[in-house]
Formats: sequence, C-alpha cells, structure tokens
Amino acid sequence: MDKRAFSAKNVALVAIMAVSLMVIGALLYSGISYLWKASLTILVLYALSKYTARSINAESMFGAYLLSSKKGISTIYKIADSHPKLWNALADWGMVIGFGAVAKYFFKNISKKTVIIGIVSILFVLYIMLPFSYLAFSFINLPQTSSGSVSGQQATGINIAAYALTAIAVIGGFAGFIAATLVYSSWSILYSIAAFAASAVQSTPNYGIIASQAPGVAPIIPGINIPLAAGVIALALILVVHEFSHGILARVARIKIKRVGLLVFGLIPIGAFVEPEEKKVKKLKKDLSNRIFIAGVSANMLTAMLFFVVMMFFALYVIPSIMTQSVVVTAVEANSPAYNTIPVGSTILEWQGVKISNISSFVGVAGLDKPFNNISVVTNKGTFSLISNAAGKIGVYVNEQSFPKQGILSGTGYFAYSVAALSFLLSFLIAVVNLLPIPGFDGFRIYGSVMSKKNLRLLGSIAILALVINALPWIWHA
Repeated sequence: MDKRAFSAKNVALVAIMAVSLMVIGALLYSGISYLWKASLTILVLYALSKYTARSINAESMFGAYLLSSKKGISTIYKIADSHPKLWNALADWGMVIGFGAVAKYFFKNISKKTVIIGIVSILFVLYIMLPFSYLAFSFINLPQTSSGSVSGQQATGINIAAYALTAIAVIGGFAGFIAATLVYSSWSILYSIAAFAASAVQSTPNYGIIASQAPGVAPIIPGINIPLAAGVIALALILVVHEFSHGILARVARIKIKRVGLLVFGLIPIGAFVEPEEKKVKKLKKDLSNRIFIAGVSANMLTAMLFFVVMMFFALYVIPSIMTQSVVVTAVEANSPAYNTIPVGSTILEWQGVKISNISSFVGVAGLDKPFNNISVVTNKGTFSLISNAAGKIGVYVNEQSFPKQGILSGTGYFAYSVAALSFLLSFLIAVVNLLPIPGFDGFRIYGSVMSKKNLRLLGSIAILALVINALPWIWHA
C-alpha cells in the first residue's frame, strides 16, 4: 500500500474518532432522557466500530472489533511457569466461591481445606464486602428506582430472605446466589406488572407499583452511567485480569496459546481474550478443563477483594479530608405532593428550617414530618412549600452525594478512589454474572461438563429469560 494512502487513512480514522467523541460528549451533556443518551451513544460507537474495523482490517464480532497479538503470550507463560501450584490452588478456591459446598460435584480433587477457605470467603463477601458496596454504587448513575421516601423508621425482626440467600450461597456458591436473586427479582417484577395491569383495568392505573420496582439488570457504559476515564480503566483492568487468568491456567495444563487481545466497541474495551488450542482443551480431563474455565471468576473475585481493601482505605482515611457532602433529590414519586414541583437533581439546603448537610441530618428532620403538614423545603433550585400526604411524606427520593474540593490533590485522590471503587464492584459483578449457564460465559462451559446438552440449553434459556425480565424496570425508568 502506498505510504501516502496509508497515512491518509490513518488521518481519516483519527478525524472520525475525534468527531465521534464530540458527538458523544454533546449527547452526554444534552437534556434528553437517559434511554435516548444510551441508545444514541451505542449507535455512534457501533458506527465507529464498523468504520475502524474496515480501516485497520480487524476482525469484527457482534459490532465490535478484535485487536489481537502474540506479544503477551510470553508474559503469560512466565507467570504460569513461576508458580503452577499457586494458580491451581487459586482455581480450586474459585470453584468453591462459584459453586459452594457442591463444588465437589464439578471438581473431585478439591481438598477439604480449600472448601473451608472458600466458604469463609463467601461469608466475607456477603457480610463484609457487599454491605459497603453502596460506596461503589455511588459512581453508577442509574435511574432511581428505590421504593419509598426516606423516613426515620428502622427495619426490625429477622430478615429471612437474607438468611436464605446466605444458605444458598454457602451450598451453591455465587452461582446459586445469582440464580436465586434473578429468579426472585423476576417474580417480583412480573407480580408488579400484573398488579399494575389489574389496577389499570379496574380503576386508575397505579404507576407507583411499577415505579418502585428496581431493575435487577442494567447496562454499564463508561461516560453514560459511570465516569468515563475511571470506568474505562477499571473495565480494561478487569477484562485483562479475567482473560489472562484463563491463559495462565491453560499454560499450567500444557495447552498452547495461539493469540491474545482486546475486543473494542468504538473506543471502549468491552472484552479481552486469550485463545488457547480449543481441540486440546476439549481432550483434557474434566478437572483440568474446569480449572481453565473457572480461572476468570477466581481472578476477578480476588481482584474485587483487593480493590475492596483499597476502596475502604480511601473511604476511611482520604475521602473525609478531600470531600464535601450534600443531599440530592434523585427522583420524585409520581402523583406525590412534590411531583412536577421539586426538580430532580436539586440539592436540599434546608428542610423545615433545619440546614441539611448530609443524609443523617435529613433523616433526622424528615422523620419528624406529620401527615397533612406544611413542609418547607429550600433547594439550590428554589424554595417550596408543600402539604405532606397521609404518610407524612412529600414523595422525594434522596441520596447523599459527595464532591471533591478544588485542587489537584483532591481531584487526584478522588479519581484514584473512583477507580478502586469501580474495580471492586465491577470485578465482583463480572465474576458472578460469568457463572450463569449462558453461551459465551464461563459457567456455561462448567455446567456443560456435568450435564446433557438438552438440560444445559433449558437452564441457559431460563437464565436468559430471567435477565430480560430483570432489565424491564431499567427500560421503563430510563
């Protein structure tokens, strides 16, 4: 190819990328709905992917393109050859994390010690890590779907559902945990839809029934609902760790790796891959092949634990000194006193004459509100006087949001905190979701090693249906 033609093609590609970024930036800062932002951004990225793949002669897959190479293979070999017993132990631990006490069903050679360590790790995730996941969720901007306005009442009694999920996780690992969560959430969503339909037929539609239903599944898109730079870094790190771990365990099993690379959608890495010799993988004993398949889940769960520690360090010792807090209205209940009155995104400055600086101060004063009382609310977008409903609420949903103070050090510290928090949460979510028996996921291949194709297809169909149902609230809230 002529050098000038090659150079012109590169310049055109860079120009198209720059224009695409400007269009995406305009979409992000526009006033259109969240669903339109996501849809149009995905369309722009899709068009950019197709153009880029054609310009650089890259292999295209599902609208994305592959950037492959053989340069990382030697690194994978060195890592695998240095501590093969350690990597096998990590895979065994991941099998228990993934499938709990029944991991022996998939992998006969797991030791009792590994089972105990794995179950303790499951309990650590459930009772230490997940309760603090709200810190990471603060970086994910999804339509507010929590039910009920804030009140001062605290839940009491035994949480049977929590104990049931714990038992399921111990017995069936996070594969059982994610399956039970999706099934229960699907039932709740379908029940809400049926109740809403019944109210629409019998009388006035009760939009509050479906408005209070939270989505169990929602897309995560850097720049749309998570910070762009921090999100791209976290996703790239997680995907590389996930796929490299597959390659490491393949090398430990003496399987040759053909190539490694990234799957890119527009400018965003959405996947990484390590391509071993599949024919030889299929000929391995079940224990060895399952170690390769579970390696990504093992590595992502370990990564989640490590970044959880980093996130907590920042949350406890760095963030308090570089942040300021405020209480923000994230949603307004339909047909409530505040509906079409208090704008979503307003910062609450005063409530009934009391200054609001954090969620605790808000709960303390809002919890004293009585039915049909005059409620005075001062926000950064105006002052409002409303009459509370029969429950003593005006129908606002709020959340505490933190903002970094001005300065390079504060900005850098907050960025590092956001990367750690997103790396923790997304590592956990990717690890757990990969356990589902869906084609292309690690769980599909593990389940496939112990059940017939017919049963696997049935199980996979149920999992896909549950994911679709869980995504419905995201669609109607977006």
